[in-house]
Amino acid sequence: MNKNTQLAHSFLATMASEGLPVAMERHCSADFTYWMTGAGEIQEHAEAANAYFQALIEEGSETLKIIGTTSENDRVAVEAETRAKLKSGKEYFNQYHYLFSIDGDKISSVRSYFDTALAQSTLNPSAG
Repeated sequence: MNKNTQLAHSFLATMASEGLPVAMERHCSADFTYWMTGAGEIQEHAEAANAYFQALIEEGSETLKIIGTTSENDRVAVEAETRAKLKSGKEYFNQYHYLFSIDGDKISSVRSYFDTALAQSTLNPSAG
């Protein structure tokens, strides 16, 4: 596994176990951007986004499984699945594609693609 792939995998492992703000602080450059399907750039709202998700799930129930990774030059693409047991009793399961851009030994950007309709109906059913 090359160093860029290791960095991307470390970011995802940290995000799943310690939250997005910790992953950003530990693995990302000062000018890092995080773009998410349906929300745009969220790096300025990472604390709030993380707190919202953590408030919905049973503590320690989130898992992230890496399905596949492709790395070329300064870009790493990762297919992953996330599962979490919600406090409502439902299970959250979604599939993700992450595209990382690496600058030196830090992540400069992440683009996250996932099923927004599924996320909305599972995580915030009253809004749909």
